[in-house]
Amino acid sequence: MYALFTVSTPLVLRKNMSNFEFLQIFMRCPDCHSVALNLENTAREIKCKSCGVPYLISHGRPVLLHPDNEIFCLDDYLHAGLPSPDSPVRGWGRFIPSPSVNLASERVLARVVQLLAELPSAMVLVVGGGRQRQCLDKRLGIGDAVLVIYSDIDVSADVDLFCDGHDLPFLGGVFDLVVTTAVLEHVLYPERVAAEIHRVLKVGAMLYSELPFMQQVHEGAYDFTRYTLSRHRRLFNDFTKIESGMVAGPGTALV
Repeated sequence: MYALFTVSTPLVLRKNMSNFEFLQIFMRCPDCHSVALNLENTAREIKCKSCGVPYLISHGRPVLLHPDNEIFCLDDYLHAGLPSPDSPVRGWGRFIPSPSVNLASERVLARVVQLLAELPSAMVLVVGGGRQRQCLDKRLGIGDAVLVIYSDIDVSADVDLFCDGHDLPFLGGVFDLVVTTAVLEHVLYPERVAAEIHRVLKVGAMLYSELPFMQQVHEGAYDFTRYTLSRHRRLFNDFTKIESGMVAGPGTALV
């Protein structure tokens, strides 16, 4: 199922800002929440000038995990390579619908793009970007006025930075749109992630959220939650609903 929400002054940022410039200006320390992070320290590490906590850099991508993190191994990020292209689907797999098929996202994201086009510039955050960069860049019409920041916790993801959705390393009220697809079923505390998304969005900004209700268990031990449409709405109670609905039907779940 999917839902499109708005947070109910815009902060206008200059056009042509690069992802690196954005991160320099709007990142905050996951530990002390200071903006004293210096991305130009070294090629391997950055350090918060306020609390002194160091953070790894993996192929130019900051690894901004809270120092008390006990779930994700930092060495995995240190030794992670750059993401490789996905292998093409071969054989009978070409004729079987994907379990993650979404029959609504193209239409809804087209509507989102129309709304973003009304702004002088737009900053977009993808929470749990995975390998969606190529697809979302195309759908969101990336250009001089739209900047998309991709984040994820997965070491194999194609992202601009690694971070935990429970503690997004950004200042509040920065983004015009947050996109999160097939993510919230994998987090321990969805309400906390929802609150973080709300915090980093501007007033009047938008959220496109997609999560499963009938989908099979996936990602093994890191699959925690399923939501009905009404519970999905309740999760984002601080937002105003624009529209919501199903991404596919029971036949997809059967497949």
